Amino acid sequence: MADKVKLVEPPSSSITSGAPLCMVFSTKEAGNGEMTASCNGDTCGEVPCSVTPQPDDKYKVSFVPPALDVYHLDVKWSGDHVPGSPFKINLLPVDADKVELVAEPEEVLESGVPTDFDFNATGAGAGNLEASCIGDKIGDVPVTVKQKEDDKYNVSF
Repeated sequence: MADKVKLVEPPSSSITSGAPLCMVFSTKEAGNGEMTASCNGDTCGEVPCSVTPQPDDKYKVSFVPPALDVYHLDVKWSGDHVPGSPFKINLLPVDADKVELVAEPEEVLESGVPTDFDFNATGAGAGNLEASCIGDKIGDVPVTVKQKEDDKYNVSF
C-alpha cells in the first residue's frame, strides 16, 4: 500500500549539482512490496538513480544531479506513487527580483483587519517564499505563507 510509505529523511536543504541527493523512506506500514525510482531533469533528461534497502524496512533513494535543472523524482511502491511523488527538486539559481506582487491593494490597510497578498515567483529559482511584517508600534505581526501552486503564494496577516 503505497499510501502508507513515509518520507523519513528528506534531502538536505543545501543541494547542489554534482553532489548526491538522498531521501530515505519507511515502508514499515506499507506491507510487502518493491520500491522503484526514476528521475528526469527538464533539460538534461533521464538521470540514473538508485534504490538501496536499509535496516528497519527503510529504503534510500539517491541520484546525482549532473547540472542546474529542475528534476522530477518518481518514487513508487509496488508500482504506485508514494505520497509526495513525483518530487520536484529545483536546483536553478535563485533571483528574488523575479518575485512579483500580483495585485496592489485597492485600499489603505486598516489595523486589526486581516489582509492578504498573492505573489508569483515564476522564474525566481529554487526555494520557498518567506515573509515577515513589522508594525511601527506593535512589532512583529504573525504572517502566514501558503503555496497555492507551483511558484504561486498567498501571504496573509
